[in-house]
Amino acid sequence: MPISKLKFLNWIILGSIVGCSTLKPNFDHDIFPEKYNFPKTQTEVSEGSQVEQINQLKPDTFKDIINLWSNYKFNLIYHQNHPILSYNRYDLIDLYYHLNNSFKIYYINNLKYDSVKDLNQLLDRLQCIPLSNLEVRFMLNNGSISSVSNKRLTMLIISLHEALMKKGYQPVYPKIRSDYLRKVYQEPPLRVPEDFNAIDEHKDFLATRPYFYNFLFCRNQNSD
Repeated sequence: MPISKLKFLNWIILGSIVGCSTLKPNFDHDIFPEKYNFPKTQTEVSEGSQVEQINQLKPDTFKDIINLWSNYKFNLIYHQNHPILSYNRYDLIDLYYHLNNSFKIYYINNLKYDSVKDLNQLLDRLQCIPLSNLEVRFMLNNGSISSVSNKRLTMLIISLHEALMKKGYQPVYPKIRSDYLRKVYQEPPLRVPEDFNAIDEHKDFLATRPYFYNFLFCRNQNSD
């Protein structure tokens, strides 16, 4: 059954009355991780562990993440990507709604596609209707003042990193932050939120992947 946005609104309002949260984020950097090491409880990297649905968590997990947003705990990474644009409670309401209701989101770790056929087999196995960044942004911004802003996509990506870390994945952050030095050492550019969508990042799925992991956004056919 679709989750009511009114219920989210009441929850956000209640949260603002309660006051500051004692929660602290696991994801507290101003850059995105270069890769993740698997949780210590996961001793083998199998095909099943390379593709994991990460927004299939207990509801309190996302309530905690929204609480962190409402108390500005992700400001370091958010303002690195959006130094001017701020977010408001309606952004948080919609973020919580879409995390729970609109998407199936998969964490994909270092899978190699030799052909478009390989990708299609993965999509068939996951029963995934893939979404591009443009489609994800449209769904996130539906009803908002701006249909072109990517701040909600940024907020979604940051939330997914927090969710991964809550699941026990260990982040490894880039040691080289200079764009110039990354070119000298033939390292890929530091990632921005748009880079994480596996569909947009690798349109032909034939080139060597410059990154270790991606997110696959699928349409939730049960959403309203």
